[in-house]
Amino acid sequence: MVCKILLENFTEKINVEKLKLGLPFNLSPVNNHTEVSMKYKIYKDDQTRRKNGTFLQLIIVEGEKGFKINGSLRKWWYGDANYEDDLDFKTFIRCVKRLAKRLGISETALWCSGFTYLEFGANIIYKNDYRVLLDCIVGFPRRKIKSYQDETIGFKLTKRETHIIYDKVAEIRRSGGMYAGQKKDLDEKIFALRFEIKLIPADFGKITGSEQCTLMDIKFHWEYIVAQWMYDFMEIELYNRLPSTAAKSDLTTVTDIKDFLIVLGVEAYGGMRQVKALVYGNKNIRKKGEIYNPILESYPPNREPAFQDFKQDIYDQMFDRARKLL
Repeated sequence: MVCKILLENFTEKINVEKLKLGLPFNLSPVNNHTEVSMKYKIYKDDQTRRKNGTFLQLIIVEGEKGFKINGSLRKWWYGDANYEDDLDFKTFIRCVKRLAKRLGISETALWCSGFTYLEFGANIIYKNDYRVLLDCIVGFPRRKIKSYQDETIGFKLTKRETHIIYDKVAEIRRSGGMYAGQKKDLDEKIFALRFEIKLIPADFGKITGSEQCTLMDIKFHWEYIVAQWMYDFMEIELYNRLPSTAAKSDLTTVTDIKDFLIVLGVEAYGGMRQVKALVYGNKNIRKKGEIYNPILESYPPNREPAFQDFKQDIYDQMFDRARKLL
């Protein structure tokens, strides 16, 4: 459930020489150049010199107590090419235990470390034809919606993005984390939807009622976090953009015929995702939204009850995923 996090600890001193972390991969001056901030790569296992592999950033100030940890706990534990697994409650505890060992500090000290930023989310595995769900998303209460070219949709509160939903397999494919055979196989069989919530301490306090923001608070309020994830997922506003299944005999008005032809045209081209790629991939078009949005709005919904069954199936699989995170 927990993915990206920025941890801060002000009491523990990390012995980088004892841990054999090697040379830092980044040096940055702090406090008017009187001190130096150093970054080290922390892997899940003892292989600290691998060319490949997911790592967390360990940030320390030379000669000072305390440290920061930055990165994705989920990717650190499962690898960045994993589209199925998320940190459930027991695995999260094991992850913290392993990280404490890799840092050479006590588990208690790490559990007491605070966080200043937190992302939590999960992957939901659907059949391939459920990709149309991304076309159905039109909003989120009290948020501005922002669509990106890479099939990613974000929701913003003022200037800060608070939620994000996207195709996880597509993200792994873009990053080069799959072989050609895997790409074809996965694209034809599954749609891995990822939904994440991005929190600052004030947001965390509203969800849990806690005045503290430490790893221990995440552990203690785990069920609250999962419940919030489910609630926010169901808050996403959906509009029916399923492929049309209307028969010619159902077309009794000019509007019916017009809507049917628009649907046929969009579907023949590959759906709204392909239309979006066409518009946003054209470098000669400046105001892409002014072209894409009217097409999206004119793409009429399929008026059959199948959409309600579609939504219910979406939610049922989300509930099942949430139960497995507890």
